[in-house]
Amino acid sequence: KQLIDAMSDRVRTGVERSGQTGEALGSLVQGLGQASALSTQIAEAMREQGAGTRQVAESVVRVVETSRSVGERMVEQHAHAENMSRSLAGALERLSALAQSSRGQTENVRALEASFLSVSEEVRKNLAAVENLTREIERFTA
Repeated sequence: KQLIDAMSDRVRTGVERSGQTGEALGSLVQGLGQASALSTQIAEAMREQGAGTRQVAESVVRVVETSRSVGERMVEQHAHAENMSRSLAGALERLSALAQSSRGQTENVRALEASFLSVSEEVRKNLAAVENLTREIERFTA
């Protein structure tokens, strides 16, 4: 009887811990979703910067100085975004391993990974747009 009670307590404790793990993974997935939304906002801000740079084209000297400055910053931001993307990809791989023990969380982690890849693609597109803008501005100043 005591052995059965002890085993029941262990099973109950295991179930509670499994529930807590599921809740923690849910919170983590929610936090990563928020990070993804912020990354999307950053990508949108980068597009707006590109549009603003086009408006500065009224002054050739200012355009050249601004485009070079923006280009350097965009390269730095792109490098930072790539580092973040790699870091997030590593975190997603670790989350995938944890999610295997909690089948209900697996689909949420995959959807999150797709969101981060989409954000990374948006960052790449924004960098390409800024590079094109820089070339266009340099063409005007040549």
